[in-house]
Amino acid sequence: MRVCCVCHIIWPSFAPYGYHKDPADKHRLIIDTETAPIVRDVFHWFVREGMSKAGIVKKLIELGIPCPAAYKRLNGMNYNSPSLKGESLWSAQTITHMLSNQMYLGHMVQGRQKVKSYKVHTRVKMPEEEWFIKEDTHDPIVDQAIFDQAQDLLQRDTRTAPNSGKLYPFSGFLRCADCGKAMVRRTSKDRVYYACRTYTTSGSICSKHTIRHDKLERLVLAALQQQIDLVDGLAVLIDEINSAPIVRTVSKRLESSLKQRKQEFERAKAIRTGLFMDWKNGDITREEYHGLKQELEDKEARLKQDIARLEEEIRDMAQGITSSDPFFEAFRRHNVVTEINRGIVSELIKVIHIHEGGDIDIDFNFADQHRRVVEFIENNRKTDLVLVDVRKAG
Repeated sequence: MRVCCVCHIIWPSFAPYGYHKDPADKHRLIIDTETAPIVRDVFHWFVREGMSKAGIVKKLIELGIPCPAAYKRLNGMNYNSPSLKGESLWSAQTITHMLSNQMYLGHMVQGRQKVKSYKVHTRVKMPEEEWFIKEDTHDPIVDQAIFDQAQDLLQRDTRTAPNSGKLYPFSGFLRCADCGKAMVRRTSKDRVYYACRTYTTSGSICSKHTIRHDKLERLVLAALQQQIDLVDGLAVLIDEINSAPIVRTVSKRLESSLKQRKQEFERAKAIRTGLFMDWKNGDITREEYHGLKQELEDKEARLKQDIARLEEEIRDMAQGITSSDPFFEAFRRHNVVTEINRGIVSELIKVIHIHEGGDIDIDFNFADQHRRVVEFIENNRKTDLVLVDVRKAG
């Protein structure tokens, strides 16, 4: 372990599981061909196959794969860990750390912990916003898409199917369309159904919003098949447009929105600048001055974020779109979907809203990309194009 002399930051002495230090340069990480596939398997099992963290632990132990601490010891490293007691045991905590470690994206993450002082060597965990992250310092083990999906799934309220080690397909994805709370899974007379959590706990505040699992599966499958067909159609149109001699990559909507945000920013800035003189001239009180100044500063900060986002969208649009865009690839992977599993749900769906009476709304992933693709097509089509956004099923 090495400690930074200024802020007491703890720098790791060992390469993270999946990597080892380059013998020619100890400050460079290279992929460990023996353990990197295990890291990829963990992400695949969790995201694509819907396995729980406990299920992944059980599988790794059954396969006889040493945990990261044991692996280091077996390879002659002088590694000591309070959790290592002579056995090669994995834990759900180890899996969580692996799934959330940005090092596997090829980024160097430092400053996760610090010591209180040179005299008191107690480790203190640092909040994520205070970590030091330097991007693209080494080869990634997993891609950004599966990493982002893993982060999303880690945040969801999930339940595991008994004795299976797998999560229920819709676990963490269902919301009451009225109160917004999660739906809870119930079993009655060998039938599985979902009901609004608010209703089951308080009764009068919301209604049941009940839907049977088998009906929900049919509705979601039909909606997914429609959305996949829609995306396939968009891909065909994209190929037709890109084969034309002239391709328009300028978005009038984005340009107009950007111009409007910049004008709003300049107005807010000008008003904030004039507030000081209003205060000095006695037009407003000191309290009013500080209150209005803070409001305008907050507004300017929000407008700056909007401007940066719009400029990024314009740059993306300028690069054009092809049918090999990740948006198309994600749906193309499930081109012939005949049944629902957690892998498909987690990759393509953001949330499923359940209405009273059993209708559903689905918010699909890649909404921003979908909007960009539709706008690109509309900018390059001479005739009006009717595009259906598949959201409702029931």
